[in-house]
Amino acid sequence: MARSSDLQHAPLRVCILAEANPLIWIHHYIQAFREHCDVLTVGPSLSPADLEGMGKAHQAHLLYRNDIDSEIGDVDQLEEALPSGWRPHLVVSIQSGRGVVHGLARLRCPTAYISVDTWHSPMEYVYALQHEFVFVAQREFVRRFQATGSRHVRWLPLACNPSAHHPVQVEKDLDIAFVGSCGRRVHEQRRERLKRLAAYFKVDIDDGLCEQDMCRMLARARLVFNSSIAGDLNMRVFEALGMGAALLTDRAASANGLLDLFTDGEHLITYDDDTLVDLARRYLEDSEARERIACAGRQLVLESETYSRRVRTILGTVCGMMPCIRDEGIPFLRQGGALRDHLPSAPGVLVDLGLGLGATKYALRRLGTKKCFGASRDAEEAQRRAGSHDEMLAPGAAALPEHFADTVVLTNLASVESKNAHALDIAYGLLRSGGTLVACLTPDESIGQGISPTVDGYAQWVEAHGLVFLAVDTLSDRGDGKQAVVVTARKRTMTVRQAAAEVYEQHPMPNTTLEQVLATIPENL
Repeated sequence: MARSSDLQHAPLRVCILAEANPLIWIHHYIQAFREHCDVLTVGPSLSPADLEGMGKAHQAHLLYRNDIDSEIGDVDQLEEALPSGWRPHLVVSIQSGRGVVHGLARLRCPTAYISVDTWHSPMEYVYALQHEFVFVAQREFVRRFQATGSRHVRWLPLACNPSAHHPVQVEKDLDIAFVGSCGRRVHEQRRERLKRLAAYFKVDIDDGLCEQDMCRMLARARLVFNSSIAGDLNMRVFEALGMGAALLTDRAASANGLLDLFTDGEHLITYDDDTLVDLARRYLEDSEARERIACAGRQLVLESETYSRRVRTILGTVCGMMPCIRDEGIPFLRQGGALRDHLPSAPGVLVDLGLGLGATKYALRRLGTKKCFGASRDAEEAQRRAGSHDEMLAPGAAALPEHFADTVVLTNLASVESKNAHALDIAYGLLRSGGTLVACLTPDESIGQGISPTVDGYAQWVEAHGLVFLAVDTLSDRGDGKQAVVVTARKRTMTVRQAAAEVYEQHPMPNTTLEQVLATIPENL
């Protein structure tokens, strides 16, 4: 939840990168962000031809355009596209079936990624890597984002939009209603369940309804049916409850938090394949219990499960870790400047490995650093710089803490590594999964490490030590007059290919082999 002191200022400026798509969650998030922030949306828009290809040409009246209706490819194009004088405090990318803007790790303002149907595409892990904060709608994927190198990952379920998902007063002339897709191989279990229900009850099924028509149809039903795919806690749970429906949904979504948010038999009704028909019959016959559940479910989602509250959670998370988020003097991109200008937006617990960061703990605290450690094998330099850090560590010590740092700044490699310990291995051991490495190297150090002075060369250097490469930039002010480059990378404990294989084993995709899934992922990931 955002602190009231943060939200009482002039609204944060938020740039949202997403496809303008009225058929999924994107427009609900945009509406909620506009309630709290000064918003500009950037990206391509669905066209009537797109809808026709999806078999939904009748929904063309729902189409809208982004504020900046353009296919932006990288952050330089984004900077050019934004209005003069308008610079975001926060950039949010929302999963929309297209690749994100390249180079987002170069932005000086914080960035956030919202991933919803993660199991659909392993490239979600790749898109998320560029962002400082990652919000994942399906809880079981949080650990995979962390393991593959994403930073500050949080579970953030989908929600309802009270202005779009609301009760409608109509005659209840259906036993059971379902609105959603049933046509693909992935929907086979859903079709079978609906077929079983239709053998005993009056069931109506529709797809491609606008939200107002969906509200009317579901209001006609005594029970609203839902069947998840791959155990997802999907949109329909929140939407149906917001419409005041008595929801009959499968228990598979428990893995993604269904029964942490709702109580079975109090807010909704959960089934498995053995109990589906019996539960439907029981609640169709017990109107009092059915209406009690419908009322309690609607009350709960209106209180705590709306997109407005989700946006407040995002803003609260970012503002809580970014005390300088409203600093109007921060440049748009990380380029040149001092080494401190290349730190992540929310440094968290930081280790100055090599003591070359050139900033005191007091200056770093203003940037959101929680605690600043120093580390160097040069005992004299460590003693001299001790006052600039909260605590000094000895890189060669057997008791060196492990997996605790959010950020490691690596400089002066000779003062860090030894015959038995490579500097990158020491940094890797200090970082938690998803933690950021900011390595500053002179040309001589690059040669000494055997690095080819190219983007690929620096990428191979960090990847050989278990890190995911993000960016390399030239440093214009190292502090001692020497030229240098800054390499940014993230710690990972699982490759994207490993994560994709793990998901495929749990949720095989019909008509798609694991080899075909892995073929979509670059070899180095």
